[in-house]
Amino acid sequence: MTERHILHIHFHLTGATGPELYGRLIEQLQGITPRAQALPPDAADCDVTG
Repeated sequence: MTERHILHIHFHLTGATGPELYGRLIEQLQGITPRAQALPPDAADCDVTG
């Protein structure tokens, strides 16, 4: 069984652009790993097992 490596990311978003920026950041994470889970309003979990 492969050990999982989960990265928890918390974004420090402020102002009116927060929701729009959050969406773009999630898209960027999905470009790194297809196993990125958005945790609104300001976090995400990513499986970076490899």
